Amino acid sequence: MGNFIDALKALCISFSATGNIAATNVQAAIAELDTKAVHTTGNESIAGNKTFSSATASTSTTTGAVVVTGGIGVSGNSYFGTLLATALNVGSSSTKLQISSSDASSLLTANLGRSSGNGNIKLLIGNQNPIGTNENELRLYKDNAEYFTILGARAAGVSGVEEYQLKSYGSSSKIPIRFKLFQNSDSSFIDSLVLNSTGNILIGATEDNVNKLQVSGSIKASQFRLSALNTAPTSATDTGTAGEIRIDANFIYVCTANNTWKRTALTSW
Repeated sequence: MGNFIDALKALCISFSATGNIAATNVQAAIAELDTKAVHTTGNESIAGNKTFSSATASTSTTTGAVVVTGGIGVSGNSYFGTLLATALNVGSSSTKLQISSSDASSLLTANLGRSSGNGNIKLLIGNQNPIGTNENELRLYKDNAEYFTILGARAAGVSGVEEYQLKSYGSSSKIPIRFKLFQNSDSSFIDSLVLNSTGNILIGATEDNVNKLQVSGSIKASQFRLSALNTAPTSATDTGTAGEIRIDANFIYVCTANNTWKRTALTSW
């Protein structure tokens, strides 16, 4: 009976609606407040924007302004000033993990490292056991239209075969892929290998849009083989470039100066 009388008293005490509470008596206001409060247990949905103003920095999974002992599922875009994660999964086909900055004066970095220990560090692109015939791809953008990509193509993918691909994409022209060796002590570097815009390979050489392979230096091989015999010069003054060598069924021809040929006969034994 006492509880009933107390509840009746609460119903009779008027309450001025304020904030998000619309009730006009104490009992109804308490009940309404309970439906809008965040409880310590149970599953609840919270609407609206919430700001946690604490300046406490996080140094582990158990410190910071907000500590969550379980996982966090986010369906919309999320932005972080600094993100330190022991595990981060982006799950559906329509979502993505994007790291960007609007401050053009600062360096934007994404670091994969260890705070202690010396174990291996891995960057994995795609599933280790991928499903279907999709390609796993890592892109490095020059701008919105031009980029370099490392791609693992599965059967029936881009190339129709299983392979790894290095590609450069240019908006109006093909962009060379250049491998450089850099020495930090004197800031010097050399081009060790270049795949130029015409698809030619240069090793320690400058740009060459004529020869498929140009090497500055000596070449050593266990065997040399022509894919087919060459067409012989028509005369000793036929068109040729100094250093050019041609071989047919009867002679080896050497261009000793521009448009100047000499030859030696091939004999059987």
